[in-house]
Amino acid sequence: MKFSVIPLVWMMLLGLFPLAGEEIINTEPPEESEVSGDEPVFFPIYALLSALDAPDIRWQPDWPVAMPPDAFVVENGRPRSITLTLDSASWRVTRNRDELFTDFPFLFQGNFIQVRRVLGASGNIQELIIEDTDRPWNIEFLDGDDPALLVMRITQGEEVFFGVVQNALTGDMETWYDRNGNPLAVCTYLFNRPGSGILTMQNQYTDGEIQIEQHQNSFGNISEINSPLGRFSAGYTKDGRPRYWERRLLRPMPADVEGEEPVLSEFHQSYAFQWNEGGFLVRLTGTPGPDETDPVDFRYDYTLDERGNWIERREIRMIPRFGILVPSPGARIIRTIEYGED
Repeated sequence: MKFSVIPLVWMMLLGLFPLAGEEIINTEPPEESEVSGDEPVFFPIYALLSALDAPDIRWQPDWPVAMPPDAFVVENGRPRSITLTLDSASWRVTRNRDELFTDFPFLFQGNFIQVRRVLGASGNIQELIIEDTDRPWNIEFLDGDDPALLVMRITQGEEVFFGVVQNALTGDMETWYDRNGNPLAVCTYLFNRPGSGILTMQNQYTDGEIQIEQHQNSFGNISEINSPLGRFSAGYTKDGRPRYWERRLLRPMPADVEGEEPVLSEFHQSYAFQWNEGGFLVRLTGTPGPDETDPVDFRYDYTLDERGNWIERREIRMIPRFGILVPSPGARIIRTIEYGED
């Protein structure tokens, strides 16, 4: 089976089924109402498999603002693992000796969640585990007779589903079934051209469909994502670092009449990244968030390890007060980097 056609951007799609709200980095366990109920949670496993083939975890325009654009990127060396700690939450990227991901984060229901890959003795993938403090997902890959089909057993607690991925020349299809073989949801992937495509998902529990479209620029960077959450676009430097960032978020607003469905309102944000010659982000400027009033003007200071990669990033927020910009402490991010043999 080949899963490298769609790039790492499809990781973000895992956060859209069901549709999540404003993008945040949630460091608390989800409430019980968010992870259980009558409606199953469906997510495109094909997207997760595509992420495993990506050479690195690179920033893309749908990321939350609080997550560093170079969170899992180093300028020197090839690390075996990177663990990033922000507030009380941690995310890790781990590779084995064959440079395959065994641990990596992805967006799920609007938040970064850890996934672990279990490999067999021959190096084939046996299982994916989506970690959660209460209800982890287990995706077990089953042996089949048809090489064009990928069959999986998907479990979360006592819930059991089966998934099938079928390859085609113009696009692929993923179908979820219940334990009795009844179809529950379908994902289709249409490839317009290399680096661009459309994902559509339908299930029997909700009306209509969810569709996401993504595009790459000529250098392979994710330039635009259109989804039910909004439109996200970015421009890049010649080194592939984000330079300009536009976020047009669709947020539900209370209905004027009680009992009516909430309406969607568009909220626009724009940002500019400033990088120094060493490849470090030194400043982020932009418009305030949906629930903020002060413009964004963040400066950054670093602590480096012996190889020149940053292991601590300190944020200084410049806040307009009394007609001047006043520095105020912001987020502190720690990275633990372990290197393999050179």
